Amino acid sequence: MDAKAVQNALITFGNIDEVSETANDGIGLGLSLAKAIVEAHAGELAIESTPGEGTKVTVTLPTVSQSGSLAKTGSG
Repeated sequence: MDAKAVQNALITFGNIDEVSETANDGIGLGLSLAKAIVEAHAGELAIESTPGEGTKVTVTLPTVSQSGSLAKTGSG
C-alpha cells in the first residue's frame, strides 16, 4: 500500500481501491476497528507498508507494572 492507501484503510468503511475488483474485498472495517480498540486501551497502531513488498502492522499496548504505573510494550 502507498501512503494514501494506508490513510484510506484507517477510515471506517474506507476502501484502498476506487473500484472493487471482487465481491470479497471486505467493507473497510478491519484496520479502523483495530485502531479504535487499541487506542481505547491507551495503545498505538502503526503501519509500515512498501507497495509490492508487503505491509507490517504493529500494535503497542500498555502494561501495568507492580507499582501500578503504565509501561508500553510492542507486538508486531
